[in-house]
Amino acid sequence: MDAIKVDFLSTISHSWNYHDDSWLLMRALKTAGNAIKAAVFQGYTINVNDSKTLKILNEKQDAWCSQALRKPLTAFNIDFVKAADQLPEYIGGKLKKLVASGRELTCQLAIGADRVSLIPVYYSRNQPTEDLSGKVTNPESGRVVKGCDLAQGHAEGVFGRGKSTFSNVQTPQSLQAFSPNLPDHDALKSGVSAEAYYFAQGNMSEALERIASKYWALDSGENKSFLFNIGSEVMALRIKKRPDCLKIVFYDPVDSSRHETLLLSGSEQARSLTIKNFLSRAVHSDSPLLSVGSEKAGVITALERQPDLNQCAVCSFGKLEPEMVQAAMKHGHFGHSAISRQRFQSMRDQLSQQDWFLMLQAEDKLHATGLYNACCRNNHQAACEMIQLMSDSISDSWELKMLLSGKWVTRSMVNTGFTMPPKTGSGLVSLLPAYIAAHQRADRSCLDVAIANNNPDTAYALMNTITSSRALSPEHRKELLQNPDGESVLFSLLKQQTRGEDQMCEMITGAVTRSYLPFDQKLALIQSTNSEGKTFLKAARDSGRWDLIRPYYYAVNNSPLTYPQKVQLIGNAAA
Repeated sequence: MDAIKVDFLSTISHSWNYHDDSWLLMRALKTAGNAIKAAVFQGYTINVNDSKTLKILNEKQDAWCSQALRKPLTAFNIDFVKAADQLPEYIGGKLKKLVASGRELTCQLAIGADRVSLIPVYYSRNQPTEDLSGKVTNPESGRVVKGCDLAQGHAEGVFGRGKSTFSNVQTPQSLQAFSPNLPDHDALKSGVSAEAYYFAQGNMSEALERIASKYWALDSGENKSFLFNIGSEVMALRIKKRPDCLKIVFYDPVDSSRHETLLLSGSEQARSLTIKNFLSRAVHSDSPLLSVGSEKAGVITALERQPDLNQCAVCSFGKLEPEMVQAAMKHGHFGHSAISRQRFQSMRDQLSQQDWFLMLQAEDKLHATGLYNACCRNNHQAACEMIQLMSDSISDSWELKMLLSGKWVTRSMVNTGFTMPPKTGSGLVSLLPAYIAAHQRADRSCLDVAIANNNPDTAYALMNTITSSRALSPEHRKELLQNPDGESVLFSLLKQQTRGEDQMCEMITGAVTRSYLPFDQKLALIQSTNSEGKTFLKAARDSGRWDLIRPYYYAVNNSPLTYPQKVQLIGNAAA
């Protein structure tokens, strides 16, 4: 395996750098001689584990030969049958079996400080397959099957295992029949991914090495599945332990009916992998991910989920970038020490106001914001961190209102005359049916969702920011404290019959009465009426909700308001 044949240009590059300690004339002659050999014999063989070649590969990575040896190599460069005898038993046996069956093999060289080793690479079938994402509709739900659904299905093992893995994903017809079995990637899930590996531009290999090192000790045959996210692209990654080997199985939905397998003989080999090792050039020839300098920031997340962010193993590799933070907000890991608000605030000066606003929205493909998703998942730690960051960094009233409400409408849409559609009979806006079906959001705000989910921590953080922020105008503040029916959020408590409404009532009332707001604004916020013209206290009394009246009285009586003001809030409201 040490001997690898390289092409004419790589021969010149290697020879010139290899003999850099010779006199110029002698260096040129030796390079010319090797170039002639390469031309005559259609290539020139070099020993990649020679000490001087190793030095070239590690210290002169821009050299033509270094770049060539970092690309996937084919059988023209390596005799795989001969190389198999020098590899661990499982990998060697697998290579011989694949060669004997006529399967196409490539390899990646793992270039270490003191040795170059081989990473065999093969696909489950030789030829690229059709991109089926977006071409099929689930006959039961009417939902279009997207690439992220295929990636989720592969990661969860829905396709099956072994030779029959893609038997149901061969054609649009077979996929449509199978689609009811596929998971909905965009469906709202509780908790957050138990493991997340965020990587900056050019640092993906470090994340892969950490994963490989962590799971190298798995028992033979054990699997661990992940989702691989770069920008809006979602792919699947599965690792499987074999004797003296770790199999990395990569699935890209664009190549819908096959996956790629890489065989690692050591966890340190993962450091030599880049996104170009995973995306087939036959399928992604025009992809920006394969262009020069295309290493993008992203995240690798485990399928297992945890209810508490503090229980999650979150790592970040490289300098913290806006794309990493936005991904952390979408996935619910923002606020972890690896992706903390304090680390991120230092980047404020690097972004324009518009880019900063869009990043804080952390809008997913269904236009749900990061804060809204955190409220839906009861991920209070991430939600509170986002709320604090928004409050600290946004001074525009409209922008802060949109961020705290979880609305996805942008200022440019407002400026071009966009208006929210009218409500349907069910009270939901007739916009983006898939989005409404997935999140049941309609025009609900983050505060209304936190109250409905009985999440006092998030509700308190929102109430405290809404009532204390000097950036918000009275009009925008009032909007944030309303439910979808245009009533005070206090009225939402009357519609709930779960534990915790009394605590919520005391918290909401207390946040308003203790705020710096002028009394007339406090009065307007607390004593707003519903569609029947009733104040909250009167509606609570009429419905027999004394469990809400008592905490309301308690919050008012324990506020810093004057006695006449307290009487006005209680007496008039109850009258």
